Order: sequence, then C-alpha cells, then structure tokens
Amino acid sequence: LKTLDMSSITEVGERAFEGSAITAVNLLSDGVVIGKAAFYGCTTLTNAVLGKDARIGDYAFAGSGVKSVALGTGATVASFAFSGCSSLSAFDFSGVTGRLGDYAFYGCTSLKSVSAPLVTELGAGCFADCFALQSFSAPELIVIGDYAFAPYSEESEQGASFSTIYAPNLKTVGAGAFQACYNLKS
Repeated sequence: LKTLDMSSITEVGERAFEGSAITAVNLLSDGVVIGKAAFYGCTTLTNAVLGKDARIGDYAFAGSGVKSVALGTGATVASFAFSGCSSLSAFDFSGVTGRLGDYAFYGCTSLKSVSAPLVTELGAGCFADCFALQSFSAPELIVIGDYAFAPYSEESEQGASFSTIYAPNLKTVGAGAFQACYNLKS
C-alpha cells in the first residue's frame, strides 16, 4: 500500500496506519476526523490532502516524512499533530481556524513560512525548534503560548529566525515565547 485515496472516509482511527509505508494520503470528506497517531512514524509519507473542517488529532502525523500538507477551510490542529516532521516545508495554514495545539509543529525544521489568517491562538511550544522559520503572519492571532517559538530540545540553541512577525491583534504573549529568537526586531 503506497497511496491512499480515501475520499469517502469520514474517520481514521487511532494508530490506524502507524509506521506504514504509504507515500500519499487524500482524505477529502468534509469533517474528516484523523485519530491520535493515525499516521505516526510513516516516514515514507510525503503528501497529505485533507478536506474542509478536518479534525487532526494529537500526534496524527508526528514523526512522518510529510513534506506538503493542503487543508480545506475550517481545519483544526491538535497537540503534537505534526511534531518531528523535519521535512515539512509546505503547509497551507489558510484554512486552519482557532487554536493550534501545544507543540503542534515542534521540530519542523524545514518550515520557513507561516501565513495563518484565521488562527487565534498558538499553544505552548507550537513552533519550538522551527529555527528555519523566517516569516510569520497571523492577523487574527490573540494569544501566543509559552515558548511558542523558542528552542526546545537540548541540541537546539536558537529559536525561529524571523526578524518580524505580523500579529496586529495580539493581546497575550506567554513566558519565553520568543526566547533565543535572535533575529527578531519587531
């Protein structure tokens, strides 16, 4: 099993494909629910396309080889959902609404740009160890959680590398949110 086209599937259970050798996932049903660790450790998985109102569970794609993710509108991203996806370089945040979970993108070391127009909150450590992150824009962002952009692992010494962020509605910045973000100026 290499490519998975489950356009009519509405739910993928917990650990359903953990560690499998699939290379692509197409889950196009509206409101698809992706259970905890459903694609955890799928190191050959490089592409995921999800329909609108997708609910991405804890650790759903963590540790996978995913490089590109496209989401429909109304998607939600839970804690650790994409943590450790070091190849993730293209993620379409335009449809993601509400809160990005704690450590959702922790260790996504290839992620360079985030434009999240509908995100209102970043959980703790949301982009920790994303030291390649050069651009961040979230016009509806109200809350940045603790250590959101900081280094987290022992071998990391630098946080995100952006020099500016765009978040005009920001009200709350958590402890250490920009710790070791040496390039941040405004």
